[in-house]
Amino acid sequence: LTIDEFFEGLTHCRGPAKAKSIFMIGRKLEEIWTVLNTLAAEMAHDKEVFLKKLGTPRAPREGSVLQRSRSGRQSPRNALRPRTSLWQ
Repeated sequence: LTIDEFFEGLTHCRGPAKAKSIFMIGRKLEEIWTVLNTLAAEMAHDKEVFLKKLGTPRAPREGSVLQRSRSGRQSPRNALRPRTSLWQ
């Protein structure tokens, strides 16, 4: 679902309050997405600079972060850390 498709769907909502609420949620979601993309790009850049200074090659990973998180596989860094609920 693209942002354009999402906003197109807003036009089919009924009632001004509902449409306004959904619109505000969509705008906030777009803002969060932009911040996360910026953060990810900066972290990737910082990691490359750091690894270059260490002379260590980048370890390859399979799939995207989303695919890895859905598969339940843990990265080696988190393998020893027990999984806990987000709500604890």
